[in-house]
Amino acid sequence: MENEGVVNIGGMCSGFATYSGFTYINIGFWMFKMYKKYIL
Repeated sequence: MENEGVVNIGGMCSGFATYSGFTYINIGFWMFKMYKKYIL
């Protein structure tokens, strides 16, 4: 039971980290497009 809890928490943390990573990549890509559109 305890080991399963640790695995579930680890899976949630890794999943959240992956989701956050994709979110930051999308924001960075959007900002880059805006930068190119208005600056260049």
